[in-house]
Amino acid sequence: MDWVLLRGLTREQRHWSPAFLSALGQSGQLHLLDLPGVGTERARPSPRVLRAITDDLRARRPSGGGRLGLLTISLGGMIGMDWVARYPGDFERVVLINTSASDLAKPWQRMQLEVVPTLAKGLLSDRLKREQAILRATTSDHHHDQALAETWARYAEDRPLHKGAAVAQLLAALTFRSPARLPVPSLVLIGQGDRLCAPFCGEQIASRFGSQVARHPTAGHDLPLDQPEWAAEQIKQFAG
Repeated sequence: MDWVLLRGLTREQRHWSPAFLSALGQSGQLHLLDLPGVGTERARPSPRVLRAITDDLRARRPSGGGRLGLLTISLGGMIGMDWVARYPGDFERVVLINTSASDLAKPWQRMQLEVVPTLAKGLLSDRLKREQAILRATTSDHHHDQALAETWARYAEDRPLHKGAAVAQLLAALTFRSPARLPVPSLVLIGQGDRLCAPFCGEQIASRFGSQVARHPTAGHDLPLDQPEWAAEQIKQFAG
């Protein structure tokens, strides 16, 4: 199965783990899309309404035959739920990694209070310190990965966010409510070591939609970075 991949808040396609992409790419073609205001789309503003972000991405989706799935993480997962609910013919499968919805969890579960000081301090610092703070908040195995933080800092310098994109994305995430149903089979991946979004959020989503669930006992919010081979294997099994 081929996959369209969507990242989360302020993240672009280069933030996907190369090891994860390599493992998953063995079974099909991968199409990496950036949200408006980010990465390759940094010249354009980001909508503040999630549905509008979905429609922007849909206009750039790959065309052609073959089986196609939607693979998402965090904010990308919210877009994924909206996308398949409104356009059920676009994908055969959807994977939701460490995501949430405002009607299924409290604000302090969607962004756990323990990481707020770390993120706030990092956002007010230079690029390198900001990326170090993001790694501390979103990973279990890369807390002190200086080389990765430096790489991500270079990404931020090379492709800075469109002005206001972070705020727009955050507003879209905060106001997102889950759809009534997902008309395609869904898989929810949960990192039990997620310090940013409480694992409870994923459990609620899986319960609402009757999704398949796979839980990793130690992985953090960026589960494909912490456990690339495990994540790829769960997705390949789900694709059938």
